[in-house]
Formats: sequence, structure tokens, C-alpha cells
Amino acid sequence: MLTSAVVRIIDVCTRHPWWVALIGLLLTIGCVAYTTTHFAINSNISMLLSDKLEWRQRELDLEKAFGRFQRIIVVVDAPTPELAGQATTALAEALAKNKDQFKAVSQPAGGDFFARHGLLFLPTEELRTNLSQLKQGEPLISDLAADPSLRGMVNALQDALLGLRSGALKLDDFSRTFSMASGTL
Repeated sequence: MLTSAVVRIIDVCTRHPWWVALIGLLLTIGCVAYTTTHFAINSNISMLLSDKLEWRQRELDLEKAFGRFQRIIVVVDAPTPELAGQATTALAEALAKNKDQFKAVSQPAGGDFFARHGLLFLPTEELRTNLSQLKQGEPLISDLAADPSLRGMVNALQDALLGLRSGALKLDDFSRTFSMASGTL
């Protein structure tokens, strides 16, 4: 029965080839017209789930509050922290000039605010340790800040030797500093 139906269809197609081609062309045009007006793909994955779901509404509220999809996070890698800081600052300044493409540019772990107030974010014990070390090294730091040349370094070493001579400092206190200076020289 199936064989006879196939034979009849082939027989009609071979006897009326122009009609078959015209019907095929009209069907193709109709399918293309239907597809272009009724078929669409939305690649936005957030549209896959209904916005009426309770957890989806909380997610949308969170997105409005923090805008994670509107942010671009850039990680700068460099051989030293100083070079990374300089590159980050240069990048932030360059991007900040382009106001039409970037609404805001910030440095979450750096920038002017953290350069001035970064010590405020340390744990209390670590802050005490750092401040005591800064207080101890204040004469050396002020000598180097006043004159960042070789002469300033020699003045700082003279102050260190005066502290050793007076007994206020021990030679072990300067082992790391002298080792670093030796390596640099």
C-alpha cells in the first residue's frame, strides 16, 4: 500500500514537473514569510525565567542595587606592587577621560583615598606594629624624605649609627635595613 502511494506521487511529479516546481517554490516562499514574522530568538538568559518568581524579584532588586553586570573589573599584573599601582593609576586616569563610554572609574583597592587613609583599614594589632615601626624609623624616614639622594641615605645611616652609639638601638634592629641597602647598592 505504501509502495503504490509512492509510485503514484512519483508518476504525478514526472508528468507535471513545472507544476511541482511552482508549488515547491510557493511553499518555500510561504515558509520563509511565516518564519520571518513568527520565529525569533532571544539570547538574553535572564528572560528564560519569569520575573514574577519571588526569588527572581529579589535577584532583580539586588542587581538594581549593585549593578554587577554594568561593571568591568580589570586586574593589573606587574612584577612589583609599585609598578602595578602606577599602571592601575595610569589606566584609571585614561579611562576616566572617556566619559561617554565609562560612567565612573574607581580603584577599589587603591587610589587617592587609600593612599591617604589606608592605615585605617588594618586590624588593630597590625596597625600598632606598623605605627611603632614608623615611629622608630621616623628620623631615618625624615632624612630620606628631605633628601632622596645618596647624601640623604648617608645622613640616615649616620642617624642610625648615632642611635647605636647611644644605646637606644641595637645592631639587630638594622639587620634587615642594612641587608636591603647592601642588596640595592
